Amino acid sequence: MITWGWTGYNMLIIYSALQTIPAEVMEAAALDGCSGWRLAWAVKIPLVRPALVLTTIFSIIGTAQLYTEPAVLVSARIPGVDPKFSPIMNATLGMDVGGQNLAAAQSVVLALITLVLSFGFLKYNQRKGAMA
Repeated sequence: MITWGWTGYNMLIIYSALQTIPAEVMEAAALDGCSGWRLAWAVKIPLVRPALVLTTIFSIIGTAQLYTEPAVLVSARIPGVDPKFSPIMNATLGMDVGGQNLAAAQSVVLALITLVLSFGFLKYNQRKGAMA
């Protein structure tokens, strides 16, 4: 459910980045004999790399905040779906049973993990881009 819900959003970002590729670059690649998959891998993907990084960071943050879809499945009593399926669901369950301090601590840890993953991925891509 989540994949299809956010695919359109990510595709809009990537499509916008593809639209900003100058026609001169595409023409130069065509004159050099570049077409099809070679054009995509050698020209287009490197030029839309910032958009790909952005959508990946948004996806990391969105995955860490996953709540609605598993909560719907839990309330529908779907077998195999645990009420502690995601970190936010676990914190919410802790709030329901009177563990407000634990739930608050879990929320802060989740925010810090999301921050570290996002910045880690960003730094990795910046370092990888500097080496290329």
